[in-house]
Amino acid sequence: MSLELPLTEAQRQALLQDLLQAGVTDVLTEDHTSWQPVPVPASVPQTQPTPLEQPVAIAKPTATQSKPKAPAKPKPQSVAASTEPAHIWQVGQGTRLTIITGAEYALQDSPYPFASEELALLEKMLGALKISLTDTTKIAVAVTDAQGGMLAPQSLQAATEKLNTMVAATQGPLLLFGQKVAQLLLPQQQGTLQQLRQGNLHTVANRSACVSYHPRLLLKQAAYKRPAWDDLQKMMPVLS
Repeated sequence: MSLELPLTEAQRQALLQDLLQAGVTDVLTEDHTSWQPVPVPASVPQTQPTPLEQPVAIAKPTATQSKPKAPAKPKPQSVAASTEPAHIWQVGQGTRLTIITGAEYALQDSPYPFASEELALLEKMLGALKISLTDTTKIAVAVTDAQGGMLAPQSLQAATEKLNTMVAATQGPLLLFGQKVAQLLLPQQQGTLQQLRQGNLHTVANRSACVSYHPRLLLKQAAYKRPAWDDLQKMMPVLS
């Protein structure tokens, strides 16, 4: 024979709490004839789901919503052109032709003010005129500074006097490669390279001068080779 003692209210509440925590949701009624849900004890607080347990509502895009735009790429900052005086140097002392060209500053340490492929093309161009590189004087005007930055127009203009002095000390007709060099020696005939090439030969320091395309451009644009050959043919009558 068992002796059943009635539970105090505190014991009953504690038991119900233990049942709920253990996952028991149904218990027998006091007469053991049916099941009933475990009543929630008054002392057990109703807990709210944590942020990780809460369902996440995913909003569907509407027709008026646009896709997020990618962040704009920062615009490259422009580098100011160098204003230091343009560097000019001379290679060779040939007497049949003087070539004046724009060149990168770094080429001053090279035997010629032309890259290797440009020099190879130049030799072919001169060969068509029956002239070798040793028959020519090369004067180079640096269009970049020692750091490789482009020179400002005023830097090139500041070199005009020195360039004219060097040209006066050479011999033979002049072959001017590129618009920048041509504009320095032909200040009264400003224009595009195409305009400066038109017509007869120019006159610089009482000598015939021909304006044509730089070999670098001819390597990039083969379509200019034919007009360049037309320029060289103008010089044939004045070559000794």
